[in-house]
Amino acid sequence: MGYTHVTVEDVDVKVIVRGSGTYRVGDDEVPARVGSFLRFDPETRRQRVAGPDGLTMIAVGARKGSYDPRGPV
Repeated sequence: MGYTHVTVEDVDVKVIVRGSGTYRVGDDEVPARVGSFLRFDPETRRQRVAGPDGLTMIAVGARKGSYDPRGPV
């Protein structure tokens, strides 16, 4: 079983690239499989649980509010 994780200031995005499993987010269980994008706001408690084939992801984080759009709106 995974550990419970929470960040204070960062928005996290996870992209599942291999395997499958679930994320426990609060009282909900969210399926995670290849091609899933999961976004977590700061202070969101989540716990990943890998399936029998494991769970491989790419994780990207940024400070909440740091996005500065550029180009035509």
